[in-house]
Amino acid sequence: SQGKERKMEGSDFEDIFDQINNQNKTTRKKGLEKLLLAFQDVVENSEIFCHQDDISKTAVKCLNDPYERCRELGCKVFLLFLQHFEAEKTRKIFPVLIQTLSRKLSTEDEYEPSEEVRMNMLELVSYLVDTFSQDITVYADDIVDILLQTLTDDCPSIKRMSAENVSKLKINHKRSLKKKGQNLVGPIAKSLIHRQHGVRAAAVKALGDLVLSTDGGVFENVVSHIAQRTFDPSPHVRKQVALVTGAWLLEFPDRYSYFYKIVPLLIVSLEEEVLDIKDNAAKLWVEGGWKWLEENKMSDKRLKDELDYLTEDPTHYPDWIQRPNLGCRTLVARSQHQIYPSIANDLKDWVVETRLKAVQLLYTILYHSEQDMVMHMERIFNCINTAAKDEDHLVNEYARKSSVVVGYMIQPEIWTPFMLQKLNEDPSKNHLLILGGLIKGSEREKMKDQIQNILGGIADNSACLSLDEAHQEEILQCIEAILDTCMEDAQVAQAEIFKLSLVVISLSASEIRRERSRVCQQKLMKFATLDSLEILYKKNVPKLFEAFVVSSPSWSSVSYEKYMFEAVLHECGVVAGHFPGLVVTIFKNILSNENDPESRLKSFIILSKMLLNTSSTLNSQGIFAPYLLSVVKDIISPALKWKAGRTASAIRTAAASSLWSSIVAASALTDTLLQTFTLVKGPLLSLLSDDSPRTRMFILKSLTIIFTSQSTGIPTEFLTKAIEVSDRLDDEHQENREEAVRTLGALLHFIASRENQDENQKKSVDDFYRKVITRLVLHMDDESEIFRNIVLGCVITLPSSVDPMVREAVEKVRGKQVHQEQVEKIVEKIGGLIV
Repeated sequence: SQGKERKMEGSDFEDIFDQINNQNKTTRKKGLEKLLLAFQDVVENSEIFCHQDDISKTAVKCLNDPYERCRELGCKVFLLFLQHFEAEKTRKIFPVLIQTLSRKLSTEDEYEPSEEVRMNMLELVSYLVDTFSQDITVYADDIVDILLQTLTDDCPSIKRMSAENVSKLKINHKRSLKKKGQNLVGPIAKSLIHRQHGVRAAAVKALGDLVLSTDGGVFENVVSHIAQRTFDPSPHVRKQVALVTGAWLLEFPDRYSYFYKIVPLLIVSLEEEVLDIKDNAAKLWVEGGWKWLEENKMSDKRLKDELDYLTEDPTHYPDWIQRPNLGCRTLVARSQHQIYPSIANDLKDWVVETRLKAVQLLYTILYHSEQDMVMHMERIFNCINTAAKDEDHLVNEYARKSSVVVGYMIQPEIWTPFMLQKLNEDPSKNHLLILGGLIKGSEREKMKDQIQNILGGIADNSACLSLDEAHQEEILQCIEAILDTCMEDAQVAQAEIFKLSLVVISLSASEIRRERSRVCQQKLMKFATLDSLEILYKKNVPKLFEAFVVSSPSWSSVSYEKYMFEAVLHECGVVAGHFPGLVVTIFKNILSNENDPESRLKSFIILSKMLLNTSSTLNSQGIFAPYLLSVVKDIISPALKWKAGRTASAIRTAAASSLWSSIVAASALTDTLLQTFTLVKGPLLSLLSDDSPRTRMFILKSLTIIFTSQSTGIPTEFLTKAIEVSDRLDDEHQENREEAVRTLGALLHFIASRENQDENQKKSVDDFYRKVITRLVLHMDDESEIFRNIVLGCVITLPSSVDPMVREAVEKVRGKQVHQEQVEKIVEKIGGLIV
């Protein structure tokens, strides 16, 4: 504090030195602290410059002090001494200083135990290297020895500073680095896996500078360590890798022998997600390419010719890529054969980051190599195929991008035979991914002659029929690529494109993919100058239906072609009206297979829906009538036969639904309806007591339509037997009871309309009337008011010819029923007849 209050004089410094040389450690510490205060204002305390020798001797002595705090203060005093005294004066102390530092930082027996003191001592070394680089040449080997030890220190800051000092030595002390370079590799490399990214970044730079100061032997030992840091999670470390490899490309004396190792380490950073790294790598890569070109253009005839004559960029080139300069392209093209084996190996690594870097490198090499890749097609496709099979989505997408680049650079006639052979051998999604990319990258004019072959291979059942969503995505990518690339030219394979679009619609579970496939059909329709999708379907469906006729007998519920058949009916049901014979035959084949009840059940449901709306499906062209009887006879009727079991019951219900739909379809044609009735009159009444309420419902609905038609061809015997319908008035399901009332009403009206009946028939009919009307009147006492009103509506609307029988039935129950309202309404209607 006194030093701050007044100017220090010679006697003051003598007191300080006496304190520093005292045996008491506390006294020594105080003396050193006073000396540090004196250094804080050397202008005011100029007397300090008169004590150079005393200060240097004192500081050296303090570096060996047994007390840690004194050693720490001694380092700080020494640093200030070096900063404030002239170089001529400080050089004298270098021998003893460096000897002391070397002993304390590199000798195992005397190694400084304190981390803080080691840090301060290393700061002294750093200051010497920074400030007195030329003056410490004779001590460079000693400094390297110090760094060899401190590089392995446990303290992260010491590790980092040591690595930074290695980089600094590159400037003026390459000889020492070259001499002991191999020894430095190991200690620095250990820091590459340190948890702190700053230590790793400094180690990368140190290794890079070490290579520039040494020969190829050190490079061989270093390059694998640097390669591993391209996967580093820290952008700072990856940026340092790009800077180091860029420096190697530009400055490394032996670079011509190692381009195949340097180039991939730099250009992989061109696909970096961090823009700063990407920009730095691109700048260094461009510089390296131009430098190589300048060095070689006069001695390489091919390069000279390309520079002189191939001055324009190709017209068909990826618009998202800035074309590299000739030097960069040539460097990669001439090194590519040495890089592909490493890429192929890394693509099989268990770490996803490694696989991603490998496929990014592959992509970068491909757009640099351009047409020069043609000699390595098999290796390239094997690498892309491995990436396409990867479970990581980003690796897959780079495989796709690589395929697109190959499509841009290589003619389709070269890759088509190879890829179709691969697809034939292994019809997998990865081969489809590659094909889609190749198509997308190809030139329209060059694709014309290959469209048919390519789509023929993709549309083969073995290649396109799969429920795997990823597989369907790749099929869709191929369709979209063909349509976008070839446009109107794609019409030569219209049938194949239509089939593939239908495959995606029928087999994909994704509505987004199905919609994209419908968009493809719209494009196909537009390119073919067709007016509607119906025409497109009409042109392409017959071939599919003919194939389905052959294969449908063996279809199961999971048959791919069955899904396609159902998709056609769903997407454009009206087209079925153009080919009713084929559609009926396919249904017949499916529904005759009793080994797969699930498939039969679903198909009956589809058939039933189509029969309910024949005008926009099977009869859209008005030519279905001749096939309706075949549907009933060969498909529906056999399925109505009773068999035990829940599955058989479900089939009967589905068949009964289809029967009702058939009768609805036939109701407009009296002759057809009568023929339909004749085919199924046996099961009709027996199924009224089926154990399935839905089956009973469909049978009742069917009978209602038949009776409503009032066809003269229905025998009276059948009509009177239909009294079984009245049993359904007590059905356990309310809707069946209500339908039974409607059926009985239609039946009574039908019978009443019959004329020319003989006496026996008339008696039989009258008995039938009485039984039915009696049951109806009794059910007007039902607990449900809705049901009572339905019965009332039925009875009130009966023909007047049966009024006497109604009167008779009403008289028997009048006054006896709990619910009299409905009975009284009947009395009111026919009151004049009541006696």
